[in-house]
Amino acid sequence: MRTTREIIRLHFEHNLSQRAIARACVVSPTTVGDYLERIKQSGLELAVIAVLDDSSLKTVLYPEGQSPSRKALPDFDHLRLKMKKKGVTLQLLWEEYRSIHHAGYSRSQFCKLYNKPVLFDTEQEQRCRFRTQTTDWRQLSSSMAPQT
Repeated sequence: MRTTREIIRLHFEHNLSQRAIARACVVSPTTVGDYLERIKQSGLELAVIAVLDDSSLKTVLYPEGQSPSRKALPDFDHLRLKMKKKGVTLQLLWEEYRSIHHAGYSRSQFCKLYNKPVLFDTEQEQRCRFRTQTTDWRQLSSSMAPQT
């Protein structure tokens, strides 16, 4: 919400253009326009918006449980199970996803999200997943020693 408050401040207090605000806040001009449109639709004045806490501001900007992301997030656990089947590729899963969600993630973002590290429920799961094989270094060094 810090970026949102900065966008509001730059627009109302300094009367900057959307492009200038976008450069200052390192967001796209479309995002700036979206926030300003949402504030305009709320009908609240700057003084009221300034005293709102973060959760209230989010409720004002995204009424009725709307989230900032407009794209449907796929069920990656289900997709990982599907990927274990023979002949299933990430490309096929993405095409299936896009046939259902036309405005969904692009292929590159879909793959990036799919390949994101999985968060483990317990420390034990993490240890089991990343268990390393122990090596007998004495045996390895004797087999690699030059033979005379």
